[in-house]
Amino acid sequence: MLFKLSYRNLRRSIRDYALYFLTLTLSVALFYMFRTSTSQEAFSRLSSSIFWLMSGMTDIMKIVSRFLVAVFGFLILYANRFMVRRRRREIGMYMVLGMKPRQLAKMLVLEILLLNVLALGLGLVIGTLGSQGLSLLVMRAFLLEMSQYRFVFSAQALLATVLSYLAISLLVMLLIVIQLSRLKLIDLIRPGRRIRHPGKLYAVFSLLGFLIASVILGIAYSMIINIDLESPRIPREFSTAIILGVVGTYLLLASLTGFILQLTKIFKNIYYRRLNYFTLRQIAARMSTFWLSLATTTLLLFFTLSFLSVSFFFVRTANRILAPYSTENKYDIESWVFYDLNSRNDAPQELTRAEILTLSSSLDKEFRQQYQELIVARHGDAKYRITDSTLVRYYVLDEDKIELNSTQGPVLTENWSSWQDLRSSDSDNFLLLSAGEARKLLQYHGLEPEWSEEETVLLGHPLISTAADVAARIDEDNLSLLYEDNNNQLKFVFDLVSANEKYWPLLGMTGRLLVIVPDATSSQLSLANPGYRVGLFREDEAATDNYRMATENLMSDLRVAANRNFAFDYDCGYARFIDSKVELESNAGVRVIFSFVGLYICLTFILITVTILALQHLSEVSDNRQRYRVLSQIGAQRKYLSLQIIIEAALYFYLPLALAIFHSIFAFRFIARLVKLVGLTGYPDSVRQTLLFAILIYSIYYILTAFSAVRLALPAIEKSKKHN
Repeated sequence: MLFKLSYRNLRRSIRDYALYFLTLTLSVALFYMFRTSTSQEAFSRLSSSIFWLMSGMTDIMKIVSRFLVAVFGFLILYANRFMVRRRRREIGMYMVLGMKPRQLAKMLVLEILLLNVLALGLGLVIGTLGSQGLSLLVMRAFLLEMSQYRFVFSAQALLATVLSYLAISLLVMLLIVIQLSRLKLIDLIRPGRRIRHPGKLYAVFSLLGFLIASVILGIAYSMIINIDLESPRIPREFSTAIILGVVGTYLLLASLTGFILQLTKIFKNIYYRRLNYFTLRQIAARMSTFWLSLATTTLLLFFTLSFLSVSFFFVRTANRILAPYSTENKYDIESWVFYDLNSRNDAPQELTRAEILTLSSSLDKEFRQQYQELIVARHGDAKYRITDSTLVRYYVLDEDKIELNSTQGPVLTENWSSWQDLRSSDSDNFLLLSAGEARKLLQYHGLEPEWSEEETVLLGHPLISTAADVAARIDEDNLSLLYEDNNNQLKFVFDLVSANEKYWPLLGMTGRLLVIVPDATSSQLSLANPGYRVGLFREDEAATDNYRMATENLMSDLRVAANRNFAFDYDCGYARFIDSKVELESNAGVRVIFSFVGLYICLTFILITVTILALQHLSEVSDNRQRYRVLSQIGAQRKYLSLQIIIEAALYFYLPLALAIFHSIFAFRFIARLVKLVGLTGYPDSVRQTLLFAILIYSIYYILTAFSAVRLALPAIEKSKKHN
């Protein structure tokens, strides 16, 4: 009998349970999805270092999940309180009809049990599907073949989810019994809540508190944006600013009620227009009751926005760094060998122009000969699995000796800033190549240059945003480049500037800007920093640690053999060995960790904040249904009542978000300074992405809450009209 009654009540109250059910389902889905998303069998075939990185990330997710179980538990308990309050009148009627508290508790426990089972089942279905999507994203990040994908259902994650959910459900049921034992029949039959209106003395203290809170927050903002970032230790001002920010936020929300009322009363045309008086008094009364939870919500949102912006920034930075290593036609391995011809044991003084030209020519002949004997001769060798290779000779232009130049006065600040951003990146930014070498390399890749061999060309790496930006600025403002050392005074005026993706083979994985000059010009340059890039293609199955080590040793042998007939210092001719797969795996691991942990925590915190606000608002609307009925009886139109409920929800929802965004502005400025200090760029784009993401999710919950509140209040209005 009780089961049938519980089932009927659940069906009848399904709209009332909608928000509670949604919260349960999303909690289960998020928990399961992130616990099982790294369980793909294909991950076991990653290199050993990356496999251990994935294992470490799984452990991190487990630790974070334990913390979030407690958070989800609090959230579900809070939602359950709303459901009991929502049905107080119904519970009172059952008690009047003679149902004992024990029977009533059993009925409600059965309802919650049925609802929890449905939410658990649906949440596991959504979580299972979502985990497959996350697994595909991780596989894509590590460039694993999609054919290796297998549908995964993790029994371990399922058990952890069910046990955690069972513990929370038992706690909820226990709370229901405790709540029912404390309820009085008179409160159940007449559950209406009297609004507490702030008095005049409270208004005075509110104004004073608002001013004090504004001063405290102003001090905190000033301290956080003026912190000395070059200090080797965390400055004391940082922790002081955090404490002041927390105190100021709580004081501001506690005093905001009286300040808003006093401020709006000044504009009487607005204050007494339509239902604004009622709306503002409702909001003021609610804030005077829930200011503590509003302040906590604001701080949670502030933390979420700050952490999420950093997560998005690291993901975007990793994507930008990985771009040259993930293009489809990249070399599997690039080996760069760089020389400084002045670093010779038999020539302590810098070489003359003639000596540099002679030595450079001899080195070029020797290096190309050794390349043919050691690399080309080993194409198809089972020890290395090399299928093909290319050799290109570059010159490296010292970044300290090259500058932007404008014929129309000083270089614009924004151009200079972009130039400095490029110079601060960790790579061989500035390269020079002869037109003949460029043409042969492009033809190897099935391309033809769009310039003649008599033109001077500047190429910016199309996959690196800073390089492409500098190239675009040089092209738009007709800028040139000046290079000067002991033997050269060069001015590069460009006939063509391009960042076309088809020219990526000329820059490879490490170049950023490439100057292409006519062969006649190149042959007369006495640059003391020649370099060689050996690009290797290998068989797919050769992308393992053993083959990689053998190939790296082979490239080292090439450098030693080429240097054998020259009295170079030990460090001269240093090599850089770049394996695209290794670079992708190592950087992708960082990207995935920040993506997973950042999104997991931030989605959870956003879910917590919007659910708390939604439940508080719906509880108040439920308690104040009689007031909406009275407003309808005295002539308030339905459309104005609906608008009033929507505006009330908007004020209650977006006030914490607006304050959190205002806090975050100063946090963003602080983080931007840190980013600039370490030589990275692109943080403002991550901030915009963060704000759009948070506002979108927040607004979806607001829309659901606003329409639920309208449906909750308007039936009382309809009954009032029918009665009249």
